[in-house]
Amino acid sequence: MKTKYFFFSVSILMLFAFIIPRKATAQNEIHEYVETSDLELCEGDIFTVFNQQFIQAKAKVLFKKGYCGSYGVRQYSYPNDAEFTYNTENLIEVNGYYYKDSYNIDERKINYIKYVAKQSTQIIVQNVSNIEYEFEEKTCDAPDLIRITYKYIYNIHVSPKKAPQLSYNKIIVQNNEELIKLSVNGCNTQYPYVQKFISTNENPNPPKSNQGGGTLISSFEAPFALDKSTTFYVRCKNDFCVSDWSNPVHIDVLPTVQHFHQLPQKPLFQTRIKLAQGSSFKVCADGSQASVFTVSRGGYDYSQAVIKIPLADVTTAGSFSIIQRNRDSLVVSYKHPDYIQTTGISITLVAGVYATPTSTTALSTFDITVYHAPVVMVHGFESDASGFKKMEDKLSISGWPSFLLLRADYGPTSRKHFAVNKQVVPQGINILLGQLRHMGIAAGKMDVIGHSMGGLLIRQYSQSTEYENDIHKVVTLNTPHSGSQFANISKDLSLNPLNAFRDLFALGVNAWVDDGAVTDLAVGSDAINSLNQSDNRVRHLLPIHTIVTTYPYVYKSPSDREGNFLLNNFVMVLGDLFSLNLNNTYGESTHDLVVTLSSQQGGLSGSCVDLITNQIHLGSMENDQVITKFMFLLQQPSTSLNFCQNGFSPPTLTYTKVFLAPKVNIQSARTALASIKINLPNQGKIVKGGSSVQLQATGSGLSSLWLFVSYSPDSTYNGFKNGNTANFTFTIDKNIGKRLVVAIGKTSTGEFVADSTYFYVSNNFCESLQSGNWTASSTWSCGHEPTIADIVTINSSHIITVSTSTAQTQRIVFNGGTIKYTLSGNKIYLKMYE
Repeated sequence: MKTKYFFFSVSILMLFAFIIPRKATAQNEIHEYVETSDLELCEGDIFTVFNQQFIQAKAKVLFKKGYCGSYGVRQYSYPNDAEFTYNTENLIEVNGYYYKDSYNIDERKINYIKYVAKQSTQIIVQNVSNIEYEFEEKTCDAPDLIRITYKYIYNIHVSPKKAPQLSYNKIIVQNNEELIKLSVNGCNTQYPYVQKFISTNENPNPPKSNQGGGTLISSFEAPFALDKSTTFYVRCKNDFCVSDWSNPVHIDVLPTVQHFHQLPQKPLFQTRIKLAQGSSFKVCADGSQASVFTVSRGGYDYSQAVIKIPLADVTTAGSFSIIQRNRDSLVVSYKHPDYIQTTGISITLVAGVYATPTSTTALSTFDITVYHAPVVMVHGFESDASGFKKMEDKLSISGWPSFLLLRADYGPTSRKHFAVNKQVVPQGINILLGQLRHMGIAAGKMDVIGHSMGGLLIRQYSQSTEYENDIHKVVTLNTPHSGSQFANISKDLSLNPLNAFRDLFALGVNAWVDDGAVTDLAVGSDAINSLNQSDNRVRHLLPIHTIVTTYPYVYKSPSDREGNFLLNNFVMVLGDLFSLNLNNTYGESTHDLVVTLSSQQGGLSGSCVDLITNQIHLGSMENDQVITKFMFLLQQPSTSLNFCQNGFSPPTLTYTKVFLAPKVNIQSARTALASIKINLPNQGKIVKGGSSVQLQATGSGLSSLWLFVSYSPDSTYNGFKNGNTANFTFTIDKNIGKRLVVAIGKTSTGEFVADSTYFYVSNNFCESLQSGNWTASSTWSCGHEPTIADIVTINSSHIITVSTSTAQTQRIVFNGGTIKYTLSGNKIYLKMYE
């Protein structure tokens, strides 16, 4: 309260007073005493004024003769209620009492005048003292009346007491940590401070008294973390007033669940890394213990807490085991499900945090999204990752999104020894694990499939002392677990110094020319023997399955196919050249032309083996039946009967040379007793895909002659003729590129001579229809300006004008026509052939 005093005139009245005579012209004396106060109040506050004051008197004093103004006798005196006034608006109570003082004079004392503050106003309390003087003989100029007005002015300043509005929002910061941000609306500049009340009781109530200090609005409220469920109230405050409490804001703090990834057995992933925090997490159904969950905060006691998925099968839901727990936190290891059954890409499990193992109501729950186990595909010898492209595409639309798939690629070293490629499988696994970890998905093991040599590389890793327990299931496809006699045959052929034989291998599986891997793939090799050694076979036993393919093979002598020019598997070519019956060489009549059935099976049987017929060795990864079977296996538990658990036990195979490397005439064809020459097609000729191609070769001193045209890694076009001349016409496929042509002649004494050439296949031709400009579509049969993919033919008498420097084509064939350049800077860009 602030008080101001203004004295316009002051007189002190004593009812029994000695009045000093004085000269005065006025018969009455008027005086006024004013006191001003300012009160700062809140709306609804109860307050008092005029506290402990007396009502002034209405009195009369008689002065005896001879005592004019010096001594008087009271005639009467009582409180001047008639002139005691005050505001009645918002008045609650006037509290006071009447009494006689020690002089037996009637008095009235006011304890207080009570009001309620509703709005800013002014309250005036006025009290008037009237003292009347009567003289028996007036011999002086003393006044007849002294009137003193006492005025108390109270300036009431009322601040509204409306409660502010409190709200909040959640802020997600680094590592998914959740912070709370409170916001206050309604505390204006009149209230420069905000008080906050916090309660962690179940039924909090704000305090009734004005307690606690304030926090500046400018700093209210920085984001903060909560450890337990909390209720907040705020109220506006200044130096003299506080508002009502705001609406309550209750924030439930559930247990904080964090998901970590850790693989103690793998050096690259030994460190526990946080993947996510919140209520939704992601893992793979790989049977690994790659996940660690921590639970804390929320105000709960975790000393007996557990995490569980009620009524769930551990094979499809996984299981939790305690690592550490105390009152404040819980740490558990999570063994991932072994598999999931779904037509989609994932399932969602709901796990709960329970106060005790027997609790039936969860303190909180969180979701675990479970994907299929990741898949690593390992290609085989003289191949690359593209071999599994079709399988990957099929998987990616059937429940295995691309982030779960990896095609390992060791194409540049696939001809090398197994030892050179020993890191192919673990590196592929680590790459995919790292990618998934980066995406917040926990995985610890992979399903792996290996084609041919790829299956042996999987075994090389999983049976080694460097294995890191990161494979979930193994499927091998066309894998030569016992080795391949075809590798033995190839080693023998690769010793032949005739360049044409190397050219012949270049038509198809040229990599069978040994660069290390062929030696390892051969039956009886050190690499195969080491893999199948008893102690090695049973080291780190895994769930294993083999997919084997076979292809019907019936040996026919070259004379049986004389005059035909057909597309044949490359292995058939060996039979043609050397009268080689693979069934006799392999010792089995069932094989995929490269690997025998028994070698592919690897000693497994029953439901651990699947047989796909009419599929040769190369390209089996693209076989629809193979892909369907593999997808089926991926969805089976690792403990199912589809997987053997006791390791491979491949049979021991043998290889006996059925022929020696043939005699070779290494003299030039011109000086040799026997010779051979390819006459057609002309070297470098370009033919249109799907058109007829004429082949012609002639020789001397030959008993038989073969012609071969390259087609794919495992097949060639080939034809056979007895004698010194061979003519064939066949329809070429539409695969563009360079095609090698090899002619091999054989003498009656077993010598070989050979010649080779090449041509190109293209599907884009533009022939001139008339003379005209290069850029005009009407000039060409293709209906557009030639591109770098087009082969241009300029026909007889046609003149083609080039007026730009941007013309381009794959190749120009002049068929009697000419090209005319309008300026010296005009040019045509030609694509260069290898």
